[in-house]
Parts: sequence; structure tokens; C-alpha cells
Amino acid sequence: MTPLALTTLGIALVALTLATTLAVAPDAARRWIASFPRSRAWAWVLMSVAAVWSGWLVLHTPLGRFESWKPAVYLAAPGAILLAMRYVDDLLAPRALGAILLLAPSPILAMVRAADTQWSCAVAAVAYLMVAAGLVLVVSPYRFRTCAGNWTPTDRRCRILAAALAAPALFLATLAVAVL
Repeated sequence: MTPLALTTLGIALVALTLATTLAVAPDAARRWIASFPRSRAWAWVLMSVAAVWSGWLVLHTPLGRFESWKPAVYLAAPGAILLAMRYVDDLLAPRALGAILLLAPSPILAMVRAADTQWSCAVAAVAYLMVAAGLVLVVSPYRFRTCAGNWTPTDRRCRILAAALAAPALFLATLAVAVL
């Protein structure tokens, strides 16, 4: 399998895992979704991943005349984690999830550019949807709670959301295995 196929399969598996959880245990999923925005543990984990990933990108990106500032990244990334946890702790978990959703499409789109199939446009569309979701979560993390409250108030709606997640996930998994 190509790296793009593996990445696409990974995205599909994450979506299928969410869909399965929503379909099989909607009450537990609803409780987890309700507690996620204020979860300090998830905020620490996701913010750390986002800061380390951002630092890695800065270290491996040509910065031209700012190249001499790269060693500061070793202090800036941990400092960003600590400052965010101290001063932006309100709804930090959705913000950090949004940051990861903004970072993840970069390698995905690099793989799409190298792919020689037209079906890679479907993966590019998913990557751009991730960017849009990331922007919304970073700018207005309260929308996570609003959307989660609207989409998952009952078991029936959780299962409808599960089906809505599973359909494109199965399409992406099929695409990854058969085409990419």
C-alpha cells in the first residue's frame, strides 16, 4: 500500500471508530463528548501534540533570513504548551483538536500531490474539510459543545450521526484498499 492509501485508511478507521462508539454506546459517547471541552487531560495531550508537531514543522521548514531563530523553537514549543495551559485553559481541548486538524492536512496534501490517480481528489477534499473544522474549533471552540449538543441529544440522533460518519468512512476505506 502507498503512504496515501495508509493515511486514507487511518482517517477511515478513526471515523469508523467514532461511528461505532456512537452506534453501540450512545450514552457513554454522549457523556464523553459533553466532558471533552473542559477536560484538562485531553487539553494537555492534544496541546502537547500540536505544539511538538508545530515545532517540528518550523524546524524543518526553510525560513530564509529567520533561519537563525530556529534554535528558539526548542524553548518556544514547551513554552507555548505551558502558556496555553495557564492563560487559555477555557475550552482548550477543542482548540487543541482544531490545531491538530489544521496541521494534519499538510502531509496528506503532500501525498495527494504525488499520487497519480484522480481518486486522490477525494482525499484532498477530506483534508480541506479537516482544515475548515480546525479553523472553526480554533476560532470558536464553544461551537464544539453547541454542535455536540445538537447532534447527540438522544440515542436515535447518535445513531444517525454514526451512520453519517460511517458512510464516508467506508467509502474512504474502500478507496484506500482498492484504488490508492
